[in-house]
Amino acid sequence: MNKKFKIGDYEIPRESLKERFLRYAVDSRISLFQLAKMARLGGTFPYNLVSDGSMRFGSLEKIANHLDLISLVLYNEERHCVEDLESSGFLSGENIENYVGRVFRRRRMPKGLTQKKISKMSHLSSSYLSQVENGLRDIGTGNIDMIGDLLDLIPFYLVPKSKTIAISQNAKY
Repeated sequence: MNKKFKIGDYEIPRESLKERFLRYAVDSRISLFQLAKMARLGGTFPYNLVSDGSMRFGSLEKIANHLDLISLVLYNEERHCVEDLESSGFLSGENIENYVGRVFRRRRMPKGLTQKKISKMSHLSSSYLSQVENGLRDIGTGNIDMIGDLLDLIPFYLVPKSKTIAISQNAKY
């Protein structure tokens, strides 16, 4: 993955969630076990992350909050901008599940993709996708990556708030 995207004046590396956590652990000289303990996650978190590179989004949010980071921004490959970070959005307190669902719906509809089509392509149920789009369901990072690929969205995990706010001010809508 390790490609960097320039957004405004910032370069953000494209990394998998696993790569991002491992880089963070090395940079901050903290083990994944210490990180899990600080964020009050179960002891299996480091094993699950290392084995399949995915985790529940609620756990990711706990870690991001503990580290004072933004858990996720979605980068639109076609428009070359971070998607939908207006000041009334999740940077000012919107629930992250609402952000993810809203962006997915907003990208899916102009592409002429129904939830049923996304369901067939992703092997996820239509009811699950509906719940995700309505902000009613915690989504795993693996599913964010998969649906993001289908919608030309690149997820960036654990982004510093200062960069996210500056990026949102330079975003094109």
